[in-house]
Amino acid sequence: MNGVATPTLDPLLGETLRLIEHTREMIALIEVGVDDVEIDDLSRLEVVRECTRLTARLTAVLSWLLSQKAVAAGEFGLGDERAFRPLFGIGDERVDPAAMPGGDPAHSRCDALSALVVESANLFSRVARLDRLREERRHDPDRA
Repeated sequence: MNGVATPTLDPLLGETLRLIEHTREMIALIEVGVDDVEIDDLSRLEVVRECTRLTARLTAVLSWLLSQKAVAAGEFGLGDERAFRPLFGIGDERVDPAAMPGGDPAHSRCDALSALVVESANLFSRVARLDRLREERRHDPDRA
């Protein structure tokens, strides 16, 4: 098999879905607001921007993981390029949506959001590493 094994994908998929749920909860809190926390418009905009970047990163990871599950399930043939192209450039950190210029998430005014951004960056790095290994095995089957 040239894809990633399902036992490797399932925990990553669970982690991705958990982070997406936490991001959704974060966005809901931003929309409702928190009574005991004053947040100015600029800070709120910064938090919304980080949530958008976080959502883009997690969506890219989720797309890649689901495509690899489809490969493992035989839904894509080995000759089907859709099975092997890195969706959204997941194997290339230069296209990580959250790596775009515009501020360091570690300096965000929201600690919970900063933690989500860091967790998602770690997840993205692990999935990107899997993508690189998958691509190397695809081009050099003796490494499998």
